[in-house]
Amino acid sequence: MQHVIHHPSLNADLEGLETLYENSKVIHYRGIPYAKIPARFERATLIDEWGGERLDCTKFGVPKNLKEDDETTFPQDEFNCLNINVSVPAGTKNSNLLPVLLWVHGGSQMVSYPPLAHRAADVTPLIVKSATLGKPIIVVTFNYRLNIFHFGDGGEVNLALKDQRLAIQWVVNHVEGFGGDKNNITLGGESAGAIFTHAHLCTGVPVRRGILQSGSLYASPPMPRDIGNAWIKRLYWKDHTDSALSIRTESIENLLQQLRDHNINTTFLQEEPSLQGWDKRGVQVEGLLIGDVEYETVIWNNGIGEFTAEEITKIFNSDSEHGEQLRELYGIYPDRQTSSKSGALDFINDVRYVLPNEGMCQRRRQNNLKTYQYLMDEPNPWHSSSRAHHAVDLIFLFGGYDISFNSSAAKVSEKMQEKWISFIYGEEPWDTAKRFAFGPYGKCGEIEDEEFAARRRARCFEVLKEIENKKLLELTTHTPTDIKAFRGIDLPNQGQFHFQDFWSHKKLPAAQCASCPPLYKSVTLPLLSAAPKIAATA
Repeated sequence: MQHVIHHPSLNADLEGLETLYENSKVIHYRGIPYAKIPARFERATLIDEWGGERLDCTKFGVPKNLKEDDETTFPQDEFNCLNINVSVPAGTKNSNLLPVLLWVHGGSQMVSYPPLAHRAADVTPLIVKSATLGKPIIVVTFNYRLNIFHFGDGGEVNLALKDQRLAIQWVVNHVEGFGGDKNNITLGGESAGAIFTHAHLCTGVPVRRGILQSGSLYASPPMPRDIGNAWIKRLYWKDHTDSALSIRTESIENLLQQLRDHNINTTFLQEEPSLQGWDKRGVQVEGLLIGDVEYETVIWNNGIGEFTAEEITKIFNSDSEHGEQLRELYGIYPDRQTSSKSGALDFINDVRYVLPNEGMCQRRRQNNLKTYQYLMDEPNPWHSSSRAHHAVDLIFLFGGYDISFNSSAAKVSEKMQEKWISFIYGEEPWDTAKRFAFGPYGKCGEIEDEEFAARRRARCFEVLKEIENKKLLELTTHTPTDIKAFRGIDLPNQGQFHFQDFWSHKKLPAAQCASCPPLYKSVTLPLLSAAPKIAATA
C-alpha cells in the first residue's frame, strides 16, 4: 500500500510503501537520493531540495531486489548509488519526535553486507518490536561508495567516509520531516560498518550515541598514504595498442578486471588529517554500546588454512622479544597443524577485536562515560557447530528470518532487540559496570569477571596488555618481502600491506560496482544464501 507525505525541508512529496508485519504497519521511504557524485573519485554533494517534485520512494536504490533464488545479482550504477532509506512506525508522525537509529552496513569496505534490499537487513521487525514495547524508533539505512570507488585514485581518498558524513548530515537536516528527533540519533554499524562508525565517533558527528558491533578502527586502522598510492600505481596499465589508460575514465569492466588481474586491495582506510591521532581521541558520544561475537575470525579461516604450521610459527618468531611467549600462549608449534591454525585465529580475534573493546570500555568508564559492553555467544540458529560467528548477530538484531524453530536463538533475538531499543532510547540496558552475555543456549544476562574469563581468553589478555600494541600489530602486518618469502605473492614493493590480506590472502574477486558488488565467497559469510543453508563456512 502506498503512502504519500509532503516533506517540508526537502520540498518534495514522498511516495512511500506501507507494509504489514505481525499486525503492525511500517512505512518505508526507500531509495531517496541524498547526494550526487559529480565524477569518479570526486566528493559528492548533498541533495537538500527537490523543488516540489514527487518522488517514488517505494523501491530501494542500488542495490535492487534479489532474484527469487536468493542469489546476489544486482544491477549497478556508479553515480546513482547514494540512496537513503527511512523506515517509520505507522501512526507516529504527529506524536512526539522519535529516536533515530542510523545504521552503517558492513562488507569489508568492498560489498554491501547484507544488501539493504535483502531480508537479512530488513529493519521492519526491529521497528515493530520497538512499537510493541511502547518505544517506537525510526531506522535509517543507506548506500555509499565501496571498493576502488571508495578508495580513490591517490587524490581524494576515503570517499565512503565522506559519503557517510553527507548521509549523517542529511538525516540531521531532514529526519524531523519523518517524525524523527535530530537531537536523538544513534549511529551504529557492524563489521566494516562499525569501523566506519568508530571513525565518525572519533572525529565528531552530531549524534548522541554509538553502537560498535564486531569492529573498530583497531581492527582495521588507517594505513599510510604511500601504501594506497603503491596500489594505485599498479592500475596505470597499457592496452594492446600501448596507449595509456586512465582509471578515472576507463570503463568499469576494464577497471575491475585490472583489480582482479593485479589482486589490488582496497579494503582499508587511508590516513588523512581528519583521522590523525584517532586512537588518542576516544569515542566522543554520551553513550556507547560495544561488543563482539565469540568467533570473529571465521572470516580469516580460509586464508589461515592455506598456511602451514611452520609458516605460522615463522610469523610469530619474527618478533624475537615476544614471539616464543605468544606461541606458547596460543599453541603455535611447527609440527602441530590444527593447533597452530586455531591459535593464529584466536590471536587475531584477541588483538583485533576483544582486547581493543576491553581497552575502550575501560577508558570510558574511567571518565564516567556510559558504556555498555556485550558478548554474543549464541551460535548460528541453523548450524550450531558454526559457533557464534562473525555477522550472526545481524540475524538476531534485525529479525529478518523466522528462527522460531530454535527457541534458544529466538530468545536471544528478542532480548537483543529489547536491549538495543532501550539503548537507543537513552535508557540503561544493563549495569555499566557489568558485561552482558547473549547465549549460548538462549541464556541472557549480566556476567561477572570470572564468567567473562571463561568465555574469552582472559589469561591471554593479561600477557597481551604488557606488550606494546605496535608489536602486536606487527605480527598481523608484514612487508611484501616477508610475504613473498612465504608464497611468492606479487605485491607492491614499498611499504607494508594490510593485515587482512596477510592472514586471509587469496586471489579475491574484484567487486563489480560502486555500491554493492557480488559477495566474494572466500572471505564473506554466506549469510545471504537461503536460510537453511546459512553457515559459518567463509
